[in-house]
Order: sequence, then C-alpha cells, then structure tokens
Amino acid sequence: MATYGAHRQQLAALVQDNPSVRAGLIVGSRAVEGADEAADLDVVLVVDQPEAFLESPKWLGQLGRIWAWATDTAQAGLPVLRVLLDGAAAIDFIIWGVDQPLEPSFRALAADSLRRGYVVLKDELELTPRLEALADAAAEAHAHGERPTQEEFADTVAGFWIDAVRATKLLGRGEVWAAAHLIEARMKPRLIKVEGWAARAVHGAPYDTYWAGRHLEHWAVGSFLADFAGTFAAFDVADQRRALFHTMDVFRLLAVETAHRWGLDYPEAADMRATVWARTWQ
Repeated sequence: MATYGAHRQQLAALVQDNPSVRAGLIVGSRAVEGADEAADLDVVLVVDQPEAFLESPKWLGQLGRIWAWATDTAQAGLPVLRVLLDGAAAIDFIIWGVDQPLEPSFRALAADSLRRGYVVLKDELELTPRLEALADAAAEAHAHGERPTQEEFADTVAGFWIDAVRATKLLGRGEVWAAAHLIEARMKPRLIKVEGWAARAVHGAPYDTYWAGRHLEHWAVGSFLADFAGTFAAFDVADQRRALFHTMDVFRLLAVETAHRWGLDYPEAADMRATVWARTWQ
C-alpha cells in the first residue's frame, strides 16, 4: 500500500520548486485527519501553462515510478491529471490556468471539499483569504441546511420516471448493456440524491451526505442499503427487468416519504402512468 506521507512531502517540495506552479493545495480526505489507507491524494494546482501539466506527467518524476496516467474531468468541469504511482498511490491533480476565472469553480469546490479542510502548499497569488472565505461560507450554508426546492425535487423525480420508461424500451429490444447503463448512470444517481434528502430530513438539514454517493454506507438511513442491494442485476434481460422494477419501487417509496418530510408535492400521476406502462408493455 502507498505511503502517502512521503508523497505529500515530495509533492510539497515539487510544488515549491516549480516556478510554473503559482498556487497549490491538497483537498479531500488527505487534507484532514483520519484518512484511511485507501484514500487517494487530491491536489489543486494553479499554473502558468495548464497544457504542459496535462500533456505529460514527466514533471512529476521525483514522486516515483509512474504506472499509468490519464486526463479526465473533475469537479466544476476542470481538467484533471490522474496518476498511479509505485505502491498503488493514486493522485489526482486538478489543473487551473492562472488566467482562468477562479471564483465560480472555487465556490463549487468549497461546497464539496474546502469546507471539510484543505492544506495550502504554495500561494503566490494570495488566494488563502479567498479560500478561507469560501470555505467559511460553504460551511455556514451547510450548517443552516441544504433542503431540496420543489423545482429541484420535481425535476429529479420526473427525470427518473422518464428514464424508467426508456430503460423498459431498451430491455424490450434486448439491449441489455444500454439499459443497464441507463439504470446505473442516470436512474440510480437520482435515487442516491433522493436518499440524501431523506437522510437530511431524518437527521437535520446540516447532516453530511457528501456527493455522488460517497460514503453512502455510513450516512444512508433506514432500510435503504438493504433495499438498494436488490437494484443490481446480472447481464440478462430478465434480471435487468427485475432490478429495474425493484429500483422503481424503492425510488417511489423513498421519494414519497421524502416529499412528505420536506413538505413537497410528489407527481403521483407521472409515477402511476410510467409504472403501469413499464410493467405491462411487451
């Protein structure tokens, strides 16, 4: 297993010594106490020429032998260089150009990560006061609660039932992969989102449900985890259909309860029409 303490020290030296890096900070699990051995290292860099940092990982040479690297998209739509090093050490470098507007992306980052803690490695741009203000504002907003609006709730529920009908049609064609991908990539994230609202309704709006289902096993409430287990399926039409209908049932019960707890309107007609059609269409 990777020794992230050593990597953090090497990374700090690398950032300080590279004149093209204008600011850098560690965010995520490794920025706070108690990170387990499986936690990755997430680093934000503000640099002069972002393309040079994304096109090749050679600038990371002193961190050790690189097993693999790839570019991806991180939070707030920013490019990220993902690197796997000796010892299975995984480091994600979110890369900002120094000329890019920072405020909107930093605000999004603050809502997910900065409010939980961060470590400044370098700050030639004097970003620290802005980071502190954004982190404090995000923490304050979280402390006062994040509740769903009627519009957000209605959009989430409607999207789920639209995709339920689409998945049924795909399974009717025998397109198992396309249906499974739709269920996993679009329907279940909405299910997880509603579970987050349900958890905050039970524990109080400031309850931390992280993002995109992270740490779901720790914050989910009631029987959700047991119910959720039945939403996974084998790669065949019959079992995918069973899992789809189970996902629909779990979503309905959860969304109706969540609507009741938050004082929201649940679109029963859309649910009923989509469900009846999906269960009877051949």
